[in-house]
Amino acid sequence: MDFTSLFGDSMADSFRENARQILDYLERTRKLQRDLAPDTLPQNLQEYAATPEARALLYEVLFDDGIPLAFALSSETVGAVVDAPNRAARIERLWSRRKGILSRCAEGLDSVTAAHLGHSVELARQALEAYQHGLHGPAQAQAMAIVDTHYTSHAPQSTANAVKHARPMEHLQGKVDNRAFPVHAPIARAYARKYLGSPTQGREAEDPPRELSRHATIHGTHPNQYTKRNALQALVMVTSLLRLLQDEHRRAAFTRP
Repeated sequence: MDFTSLFGDSMADSFRENARQILDYLERTRKLQRDLAPDTLPQNLQEYAATPEARALLYEVLFDDGIPLAFALSSETVGAVVDAPNRAARIERLWSRRKGILSRCAEGLDSVTAAHLGHSVELARQALEAYQHGLHGPAQAQAMAIVDTHYTSHAPQSTANAVKHARPMEHLQGKVDNRAFPVHAPIARAYARKYLGSPTQGREAEDPPRELSRHATIHGTHPNQYTKRNALQALVMVTSLLRLLQDEHRRAAFTRP
């Protein structure tokens, strides 16, 4: 696709760079699947991931299905979702347990106390409240906007530099990546589901994907994308991301090599 003719030089360069980063990350996370140690997983995933076979299935659900599981699900719910026979069945298992998941999202957000995350946490709480009042569209949009803001504006400072200042990166890179994998893998999948929008420059119109997509949520107000199930996943994603950032902030502040 000729991004330059559609969007101009500056925005086209930005799109290409974002796409390159996402593709690089997807390749790197594929390799991490082989090396991820169970004790680096969030606590709610460790019980399920007790055997190599279980870990392989868990990584498949996180990476290939792109279903968020970290922090916001109980261990029992994780097992129920992962053990379902396919992605569609797993989404339905997630949906059937939404009451407990939403409660754990609220608890997870309450546990995020780092000052630099305060504004994001407050916006995430608003998204959760909107969902609980039946406004799943605004909840999905706001949750994904918080996630997108992190990766487009905040990520270098809050995930890399803050940790580098506390510990030498050569002792840390693999462990940080391993801990982050269960959170980042579903988000990366949501980023990879592209939606080009309305027809322009000779392109035909296309329907937005039905699976949760960052691009379609931000740029495609369509009932295919804005659903209660997608909104629930977006709330799990933003909760898991903020919990991860809180944990890494605490590690950077209180631990040394």
